[in-house]
Amino acid sequence: MPWPSKANFRRPYAPTKIACAFARVIRTLKSTFSWPANSNNSFFNSSHKPSRSLWRSPKTTPTLPLPVAKVLPRRRQHLPDRVVVGCGIEQYDREGRILRTDFGAWSLLNVYFPSGTTGEERQAFKMEFLSDFLLWIQNLKKERPNLIVAGDFNIAHTEQDIHDPKGNKKSSGFLPEERAWMSQWFASGFTDAFRYRHPERIEYSWWTFRANARAKNKGWRIDYFAVSDPLASRIAEVRHLGHIAHSDHCPVWMQIDL
Repeated sequence: MPWPSKANFRRPYAPTKIACAFARVIRTLKSTFSWPANSNNSFFNSSHKPSRSLWRSPKTTPTLPLPVAKVLPRRRQHLPDRVVVGCGIEQYDREGRILRTDFGAWSLLNVYFPSGTTGEERQAFKMEFLSDFLLWIQNLKKERPNLIVAGDFNIAHTEQDIHDPKGNKKSSGFLPEERAWMSQWFASGFTDAFRYRHPERIEYSWWTFRANARAKNKGWRIDYFAVSDPLASRIAEVRHLGHIAHSDHCPVWMQIDL
């Protein structure tokens, strides 16, 4: 996909900051993978283990997922004061799950939550991550109370957030224990930014590539902005930009007065 820029977004959705929870970098068999150091207005946290690739070929090895934070435009006042890579828990940091950027009194956390769709082992890992992440971020809030968490949570919270709740009640991403964690998450001092502005609106952020699901709008809302409760009143608007179709996900756009 083209690197995110203002040109990729229709007005009035031109952003000043972009957080990509998952980007793929393909490395060839004949070369050693390296990623340029964080510089200018782009910041990365790369996984140390390859992931399953949708684009395998004889000339490539599995791709590396990269949580990315990009600041637009290149103006000094928009650049972070501090960048923190990872959360200090090795099993998550080796997968490049969390990237934090501090801007004055508030922080943006770009988080790629694990998926459990590949089997019981990864589902157990996902549940362990959810538990550990909740404890970790509660400690972080004592230091940085004004947080915006953006990312692919890989969970649809309520029946409003999935096109077929009955048919998916046993699917990873909509399991009762995952949904219960989301309720606990939003009761722990965070607000679902989209639901704050649109309690009843049906919008999705992910569609399977199968069965022409996107054209039929048979999707899931699994990508979120979650903001510390004191910031909720500053949310002006949140929408899902389904017309931008670079992948099976679409961008989630938020306007907030900070």
